[in-house]
Amino acid sequence: TTTTTTTTTGLTTTRSPLLNLSPRKAIRSRCATQHAAYTAYRLPAAAKAPEVPRQEQDLVVVLDISGSMSGEAKLERAKRAIEPVVSDLRVGDRLTLITVHNAASVRFERLGPERRQEILTLLQALQPVRPLTTSGAAAPEVAALDEGMEAAQLVLERGGGTFEGLLQRIFLFSDGLAVGSCEQHLALLERTERLQQAGVLTSVFALGEDFDRSLMPAIAEAGRGAFAALATPQSLEDVRAAAAGGEPFAAEAQLFLTPLRGGTDLRAHGHRRRRVPGRPEEPAVGTSEAVPLGTLRYFGTLEVLAELRLPALLAGTKFLGYELVLRPWGTAGASAVLSGHLSIDVVRGGAKVAAPHRGVGLLKEFLDLVLHDDAGWAAKEDVKLRLGQLAANAMRAEQADPSLQGLGLSARALAAREGLR
Repeated sequence: TTTTTTTTTGLTTTRSPLLNLSPRKAIRSRCATQHAAYTAYRLPAAAKAPEVPRQEQDLVVVLDISGSMSGEAKLERAKRAIEPVVSDLRVGDRLTLITVHNAASVRFERLGPERRQEILTLLQALQPVRPLTTSGAAAPEVAALDEGMEAAQLVLERGGGTFEGLLQRIFLFSDGLAVGSCEQHLALLERTERLQQAGVLTSVFALGEDFDRSLMPAIAEAGRGAFAALATPQSLEDVRAAAAGGEPFAAEAQLFLTPLRGGTDLRAHGHRRRRVPGRPEEPAVGTSEAVPLGTLRYFGTLEVLAELRLPALLAGTKFLGYELVLRPWGTAGASAVLSGHLSIDVVRGGAKVAAPHRGVGLLKEFLDLVLHDDAGWAAKEDVKLRLGQLAANAMRAEQADPSLQGLGLSARALAAREGLR
């Protein structure tokens, strides 16, 4: 790492590195077709938040009332968590409630604090819904979370854009069960990310011990919001804290990475790649890579894996340049640019060089499999076989080196294989 000089419009400052090496679990998705969440570099969204006046909010609560929410008193716990949010509504705030089971329903739209008691009465009347067929038999359980998010999007669009008025947020309460196929998971994540790119933050509150531990955190990550598992009475306060904090400080952020000193084969992971106008779908060897970040909030962190090939390792070599372009929150048109580079430290001559970490090779092999969504996934049986072999290799490596267990690669490779069935 190295101290970098960052330049903002009209201001030059010296700061600690924008990007810092940071280990983390390898992947968060049980669905093989979903993109992974993993990291080699950490991008701090802001070191310290200034005193920011609380903005008026247009908040949409998407509440799962499917049959799975009846167990462990999940729905009752969700309602208790929402009550303080209703009590904390201020003049100018607006609250919408959307319930989902096999369909989405807008229970009320954009009510203010003057109707607080009416909101609480409607909330308390909600009960889990178990779908039935026309013959009265139990129908397959479905939680139409994507449909609920679409309904929330329509409500917020009717309320005006974030930069035109209220701070727009979505709070999702669910166990994440019975959401459907991996394709439906992916559609939900992509919608959440599109909302985030437009300035709508999504926070997720998971209910029950059996909540989907891959999908629910991934939704919060795509939505740049808070995530909390509401497992204890104390955790209910996390909902109130999320409603009161987490103010965004920038929008429309993009991170541009450029290999330096002959670096080639640059590729950035950890984000859902989208086509940038005027740029090829896949970057050419050695060219810069654009990473769409969207909305940044105080105290948030974003994580991206940058991979490139270096021709040589020389102490002090600047091997990767970066440029972070963003729009300060609440401004129209104005943009700020922070730029700098990463340098590499090399051991001195004669020093013993450590063997490559076993986890790095396993992680790369895993990512190559789950992120290759072209021809690789078409040969499903071949991919399933390779995932099974990887799981066996990872299990042996975890037994030999307990430090690898934190990556959870053996379990995640098996889960990815199951997702291909």
